[in-house]
Parts: sequence; C-alpha cells; structure tokens
Amino acid sequence: MRKFEKIRQEIKKLSEDQKVFKPLRKPSNAYSSEKMAGLTPYGAFSLVLKNKYELRHLFQAYAILKGVGRQPVTKKYISDAKVQSLVELYKEVE
Repeated sequence: MRKFEKIRQEIKKLSEDQKVFKPLRKPSNAYSSEKMAGLTPYGAFSLVLKNKYELRHLFQAYAILKGVGRQPVTKKYISDAKVQSLVELYKEVE
C-alpha cells in the first residue's frame, strides 16, 4: 500500500468535488447538472468555500506528514490546531 493513501484519497475526492461545484456557482449553470439537481448557486458557493477550507488544511497536513518543508502560515483562517489534528488522524501506524 502506498504511504499516506487515506489523506491522498480525501484530497483527491475534495478536488474533484471542487471541479463539479465551481461552475454551479453561476445561476446559468446552477440547474444544468443532473447530479446536483436542486442545488442553488448559493449552495454551490457554500460547498466551494467549505471544500477550499478543508483542502488548505489537508495540504498543510500532507506536507507535514511527508516531511516537506512548508512556508509559515500567514493566513488567519488556517488553524495550526486543525492541521495538527489532521496530522494525528492520518498518521501511518507502523
């Protein structure tokens, strides 16, 4: 099994969701997708923001798990406590 497969799958799933939800933020595209029938532009906007927040934290946690140096966090909305909890959640047990 590849290392850190669970966090990779989570990042991949959220990234694919972003590709689906982002075009649905426009009112002209909102009801064109059968998969997301009934999703309003505001609902799509909310999902995009939520996924963006989660993805930023997951990418930070993934960098820590891989041991890659990362830039100091300057954004207020990236919580070090949440990143550390994700690191503990996805840490490989040997």
